[in-house]
Amino acid sequence: MEDILRREGLHMMAKNRVITLLTLLKSIPEDKLVSYAWLTLFTGMLYSDFHPKKTQSLLEIARNRFIITEEETGELLALSYLIYYHFVVSGLYHTGALLLPRTEELFSKNQNDLPLHAQIVIARNLGAGYCFFISRMKQAKAYATIARDLATRNDIRNGIASTRFTCGYIESLIGNYKSCLQEIETSYALLHDPLVGMSNKLTLRVLHLNYLSKHGDFINLEHQQQLLRNSIDNHVVEQTVAAPYLYIWAGAGLVEAGEYDKAERLLEMGGKISATAETPHMRSQLLQWHGYILALQGKKDGAEKAVTEAAELRQVAGGPFYDTFCKVIHGATLARIGLHNEAQELLTTALRQAGRLPSDYMAAAALLQRAWVYRLQGCREAMLNDLQAGLNFMEKNDYTYFWSWEPDFMRELLSEAFQAGILPEFADRLAGKRLGIFFDKKGSAYPLLDITILGSFALNIEGKTILTAEKLTPAQRSLMALVLAGKDQKISQEKIQLTLWPDSSPEKARAKLDTLLMRLRKVLAQVLPCPVTKYLSMQKGFLCLDNCRIDGTSFAKLARAGLNHARAEQFWQAGNAFYRALHLWDSNMVTGSDLFIGETADLYDQLLQILAKTGHTYGIILAESDCTEEAIEVVNKVLQINRMDDQLITLLYGLYIRSGKMLKAKETLQQYRQTLRDLEYNQEEIDDLLFQIAASPS
Repeated sequence: MEDILRREGLHMMAKNRVITLLTLLKSIPEDKLVSYAWLTLFTGMLYSDFHPKKTQSLLEIARNRFIITEEETGELLALSYLIYYHFVVSGLYHTGALLLPRTEELFSKNQNDLPLHAQIVIARNLGAGYCFFISRMKQAKAYATIARDLATRNDIRNGIASTRFTCGYIESLIGNYKSCLQEIETSYALLHDPLVGMSNKLTLRVLHLNYLSKHGDFINLEHQQQLLRNSIDNHVVEQTVAAPYLYIWAGAGLVEAGEYDKAERLLEMGGKISATAETPHMRSQLLQWHGYILALQGKKDGAEKAVTEAAELRQVAGGPFYDTFCKVIHGATLARIGLHNEAQELLTTALRQAGRLPSDYMAAAALLQRAWVYRLQGCREAMLNDLQAGLNFMEKNDYTYFWSWEPDFMRELLSEAFQAGILPEFADRLAGKRLGIFFDKKGSAYPLLDITILGSFALNIEGKTILTAEKLTPAQRSLMALVLAGKDQKISQEKIQLTLWPDSSPEKARAKLDTLLMRLRKVLAQVLPCPVTKYLSMQKGFLCLDNCRIDGTSFAKLARAGLNHARAEQFWQAGNAFYRALHLWDSNMVTGSDLFIGETADLYDQLLQILAKTGHTYGIILAESDCTEEAIEVVNKVLQINRMDDQLITLLYGLYIRSGKMLKAKETLQQYRQTLRDLEYNQEEIDDLLFQIAASPS
């Protein structure tokens, strides 16, 4: 067996025959197993998929035996997997970094004599080591690219998955989102490939979560976390850094939303989730976020203690990228408990380190946190300089968020930027997207008006409903519908008059419009926190809705983005856009019936058409990714709103057939038959439509 594994073991692992190999190896008593270097090595390597915590001791035993027998290939493989262990399980980056010189030396010496699979594994782990342990991105990219190209040319799926993860994470750490997305899209199908092992599927999903967290897409982050939990054995997740990261990244989202109490409770849970959470690498990250949250809550002593301990643990664990962010969040914490000079010093160091990584993302975070410190110190010129530089980094890279974003300080910084004329349009856009506010010409901040039309019509301010359709007269509802249905929410007064009072003279129609508009403004003035003219105004003969967020408009934008991604075969991005788009719909409410009638019904019909196309495309993407249950859930949700789309009915019927749910398939046809009867279709038409669905390929 020893000889067979030496010759064929890596090839069998590449073919994902890990269960067979591990079953054989586990049948050997451990005291006998460790007498054989290759058996011990492969047991340690295979445990990375099922018992990651057990791998280190076995790999160290094998490595020492190979050193004694001077088997450099075996030593090289053991070193490579120890590197993998330290960036996936232990998080001891300083310790892992010590392995790089010897691994690189042996790889350079023996590369041409190594089996193909060994070359891929070793080059990939060297790339990961240079990336995570010491942030030498040039070397990291070089090794990761060697591994990726070898795996791709030879169609080795496990190798492709592991190398795409490494290449993607390198791009993520330096803040190159476009290249990171390219790696994610290229490797997306591997999540459902039987030739890809569980640990590689886990790391790919971790890459997805990292991207979403850094990008600030916390709606999809929550969804993707659930997908990870559903698809990966929890026993494996808990033994890797993935387990605590689920809590850290979700906690960052709660900080961004200003929900500090929830974030504190979540991080406390994350610290207890697994033994991995207690490693210096993960404990440091949990503590630094915890300290920051305590500072935001005004708990000075606990905050300083937590970030101090986090910094000490970071020195034990290592990792330049993580050390840089530790200094950013440490400085941000000290700024909020009044230690401004210490905060400034830490953030200046973090900024210098961000330049060396290099990472525009970290630089933007450090600059904006330091701008806040300068503001507290009354150093206006220095504040504006940092604000300009930080926002420049964000605009250049299309960042709309960074780790440590919290609403209070960003509200004030963006207001300062707007007033000073520093990228005013970008500052206003960020404020709207992230904070739900807008700035007037003087730079004063006001809340955006959120308008709900995907469900019962309502006006909302800062998450609270201030007005519903029942509080408006029929004429007022018609006027709101007209302006909402207008292009860019603008409509000429002539069109309003012709639509609402077609039989009146222009003078009488204008008088009626003036009266109607005056009464509508009076109703709005009673519930709005600021002047009505900030939201509803007459400009050059056009009635305009300004400074509003309309869920229907957001839905259409996201849905079209998803459809464009789907056409470009960017299925991961398409799925994220579709998920956020459908998230805006309330399938339990009758949409449009309380507002859009007559001419304005076209807007509602257009939204329904986009919804049907979204549901159909998203359902197919999910089905082709072997996510049949989620596809069924999506199509059912859309059909609750749009019951008559025959493409959706056909897709749902096929999904039920495909998953063996014959009774559900039959119920789908019966429900459609009844809907057609309710709409007074004749029996011949009904039979023809049902036959087309039943005859469609599933």
